[in-house]
Amino acid sequence: MVVVFKFCTSVAKLKEYLAKPPILSKYAQRLLICLYFLVTDRTISSVILQEDGRALRPIYFISKVLKDAKTHYLAIEKISFAVIVTT
Repeated sequence: MVVVFKFCTSVAKLKEYLAKPPILSKYAQRLLICLYFLVTDRTISSVILQEDGRALRPIYFISKVLKDAKTHYLAIEKISFAVIVTT
């Protein structure tokens, strides 16, 4: 019974999280921005976040599937490509 209860609360938390998706915010000057990116063998994803004192708010997001020759890039080349695609 304990396992079922934990599962139900986890599902409830998941539903609550999915009901409130993050919405992209408007860029505000003079606030700190951060770039986070994820690079795998076949994909790159990046997000620009802005710190408003309380939390990090997403401003821009992009995800790209690498095809053909780009899948053979070295890791540093993929990271550079992620930064170029984001800007």
